[in-house]
Amino acid sequence: MESLKGTADREVRTSGRSIGEDLEAKYESAKGATRGTLNRAGDSTENLYREAEQKAHAALEDAGRKAHEAKQGWFSWLGWGQGKIDATKETAASEADQVKREGAKRVASAADNVKTQSEKHT
Repeated sequence: MESLKGTADREVRTSGRSIGEDLEAKYESAKGATRGTLNRAGDSTENLYREAEQKAHAALEDAGRKAHEAKQGWFSWLGWGQGKIDATKETAASEADQVKREGAKRVASAADNVKTQSEKHT
């Protein structure tokens, strides 16, 4: 038993690194990989948010244009224009909400993936 311990000690000293150093290096490597994954997920999340925000803004602008067109139309004096404006606003708001929900789902999914990956490396 004593000779086995001596052999193991010589092998550790011969390789130049102790088990603690090997474990620390593996830990640092896993920590770096996790940080990289987290940074990529954060960037992806920010991009998804910006994309959703741009789509929502475009939908609201389109609704505003359509509302203005409806106001300018000759149906507005019959009361039809206001109904069209309200319907367009509701449609735009609904589309904006849907885009935001989809973005939130993507963000949540990305966060779950990052969490899962980080748990695998720790």
